[in-house]
Amino acid sequence: MVGAIRIAACAALAAAIPCCGGARPGDAWLFILDGDTVTVAEAAAHWDSLGQADRDAFSESADPGRDYVAAYSRMLLVRRELRLQGCEDSESFSIQRVAAARNAMARALGDSMLAGALASVTDADVEAFLEEYGTSVLITMSNRLDTVTTGPVPLPELPLRVSGAIRDLGQGETAGLPDGVTVMLDSVFPSDPGMLAGMAADSAGAASYARDRIGRLRASASIEDLLAGGGSGGSVAIRPDAVAGLARSFDGGPEPAPDDTVLACPAGVWTASRLAGEIEYHGASEPVRPSDSSWVHSFAQLVANRSCMATEFQSRYPAAAGAIEAEAYRTAVSNAAESLYRRNVLEGIEITPGMIDSAYAASPPVIDEKRVVQAVSIPQERLGEFRESVAAGTAREYAEGLEGIFVAGQTAMQGSPPLSRNEFPFGLGDSVFALSDTLAWTGPVPAGPDSAAPYASMRLVEIIPARTATREEAEPGLSASIRSAMIESRILAWLDGLSEAAGLVIDEELLESLPADPGAWRDL
Repeated sequence: MVGAIRIAACAALAAAIPCCGGARPGDAWLFILDGDTVTVAEAAAHWDSLGQADRDAFSESADPGRDYVAAYSRMLLVRRELRLQGCEDSESFSIQRVAAARNAMARALGDSMLAGALASVTDADVEAFLEEYGTSVLITMSNRLDTVTTGPVPLPELPLRVSGAIRDLGQGETAGLPDGVTVMLDSVFPSDPGMLAGMAADSAGAASYARDRIGRLRASASIEDLLAGGGSGGSVAIRPDAVAGLARSFDGGPEPAPDDTVLACPAGVWTASRLAGEIEYHGASEPVRPSDSSWVHSFAQLVANRSCMATEFQSRYPAAAGAIEAEAYRTAVSNAAESLYRRNVLEGIEITPGMIDSAYAASPPVIDEKRVVQAVSIPQERLGEFRESVAAGTAREYAEGLEGIFVAGQTAMQGSPPLSRNEFPFGLGDSVFALSDTLAWTGPVPAGPDSAAPYASMRLVEIIPARTATREEAEPGLSASIRSAMIESRILAWLDGLSEAAGLVIDEELLESLPADPGAWRDL
């Protein structure tokens, strides 16, 4: 039964369950944990709240009801342990939960704004875009820190704030953008004739591209307008000295004061400790360069931007925001349960050479018999000729003109690699292992589901008998088996300790009387 209780399913359960309440009148209690009861009805309701994949994991077992109750009660134990250890009150838990929700909301708002922008594009917009595509520009953009020259680029490919600013400029003239950037129109010239000819030859493709590009430019402009205001009417402040100090700490320098403010925006304040936690969380899925102060500054701006977009998403779609926050919480709990499992079960496991020696001496593994074959791929139009050659005993000669199966593009004269029974393709394993000489051919059988697929046939070349594996050959498999057994033993010991501490009691008699499928408990 324990083997069916997968830690992933356990973590999912732990993330989803609420605190146990008292039993409802008339409901029989299924188990008691820490003085609280869980009734059959409550267990059934929780079963219904699981995803289909989680339910399938239990339904595939020999006793799904018992395995489900075991996993449910044991993960209540894990959830209790997380609570006792203050995991949900820790800064790392809060950072993970808030960051996951913020990033998901920012993506969702971007998707929503893009969908709206694409829907707003008219045929007239597409026509104007393609007409302007004949004009390319070279521009220089500068602020107090940097100067960048861009181009040549077709005019309508530029961000809307830039193309709008330079549209009425003469060569060499400048215009200021709202964010303080200055843009100069360096030169104007016709776009690449070859590119324009290609677009003219595929007018439908050009129109589709124009519609998509206009929508994306509009969505980007809307996001830029939102971020320019900082969200909720506020502004973003990033302290360069705090950024530099945080970057130095990642490069072996002194630790900054944990409460030293690095970023402040309408969504909140990020201290050095909090932003360092954000960087660690971000680094689990994306490359990071925390010792580079420029990168840290850009990351702080990214956090501020996503926070601004998340705030806007919450304002526009409160119900969807609530669902995202709930999912982020469940994921954070699941990750915390997984971390607890690693600390209490996986850490400290060591497989010694002596363990492998003992396991090998007790039961040395056997390497199964393998066979080498000559395998041919037969086009359907040559199938009759091949069968005639088999009947005439000339199939080996005929096969010289056919293509092999295991070595694409070469003739069938080269033998296959040594394969065990279940490694042969097209269901030919049993047929190959039934061969007793090197003259007979298996099949032919279709070499794929396509009605036009070629056929496959095989002839025995060599038998490699089963044998006892050497100690070196057996080591990887024995090591994995020993590790698995140690994990199983440590899981049991850990969960037994949690059960004893929480006073877990399961009503075995009631459980025995319930339908095997927990999905049927809702009707009881």
